[in-house]
Amino acid sequence: MVLAIRRGSSLRRVASRFGVSHMTVQRWCKRAAGMRLSRADLSSRPAGSRRPPNRTARTMEQRILAIRRRLQVHSALGEHGARAIRAELGAQGMAPVPSARTIGRILLRNGLLDGRRRVRRPPPPKGWYLPDVAAGQADVDSFDTITDLVIRGGKDVTVLNGISLHGGLPVSWPRSKITAKIVVKSLLEHWGAHGRPQYAKFDNDTIFQGAHQWPDSFNWALHRSLPRHENLASRRKSSPSMAGGGAWSGKGSDTGTSTACKLEAMPGSPPLVRDRVNVSPPLPLGGRYL
Repeated sequence: MVLAIRRGSSLRRVASRFGVSHMTVQRWCKRAAGMRLSRADLSSRPAGSRRPPNRTARTMEQRILAIRRRLQVHSALGEHGARAIRAELGAQGMAPVPSARTIGRILLRNGLLDGRRRVRRPPPPKGWYLPDVAAGQADVDSFDTITDLVIRGGKDVTVLNGISLHGGLPVSWPRSKITAKIVVKSLLEHWGAHGRPQYAKFDNDTIFQGAHQWPDSFNWALHRSLPRHENLASRRKSSPSMAGGGAWSGKGSDTGTSTACKLEAMPGSPPLVRDRVNVSPPLPLGGRYL
């Protein structure tokens, strides 16, 4: 382009010939002005300034590094990260104060970030706490309550929710109050309509597990599914008023925040259902599917 201009071609013609703008031709001619082409610097240069206009001054970087060294030794809580450094700069009356992200980049540039990156590990399989559930050979129904739901123009509502782990069969019972008797009645209706799973899992609420100050006693809900002792099972079967006649027996295992119990068949219990994935159930009495 410069050679064509020097040979007498017009700027417009050269720009059209090389497919560039007039400003581009003028810029290259200005860089080679007064010099031979062999001596002119016609190499490509990055656009814009070589130094970003918003780059933190070197004196400020040195001050940030000095504050970090001092905080690392003398800070009462041992805090010497970007936020602590920014707070210290503000306390010293510096203006403007670099952002925490800018200070973090300065520390990273100088190799002073000693924090460890968070390691994200894959979650455990569904039902990891029960081997046959984790292997997909059994299912578990989980039950919990949502309390004090406020409906506009109405009263507070508590909802008993349940869902099967593998089958994804959901159910909800909205009530003004959820008691152990309502839990037992709802579970009987639900399992009677759709079959019972191999396991059931309950929250550690007292309506499921009973009073916490008596660890070896259970309320109505777990009497139906979690007898831990033979005398408890025999007492339940002989006392219809306490447990409604007895429908399940089994063994439980405490998982910390909830209790999982195995449901074993007894006379009069609903049938065992091993595959609930393709179930399209009718609405149970007193319950509503989501």
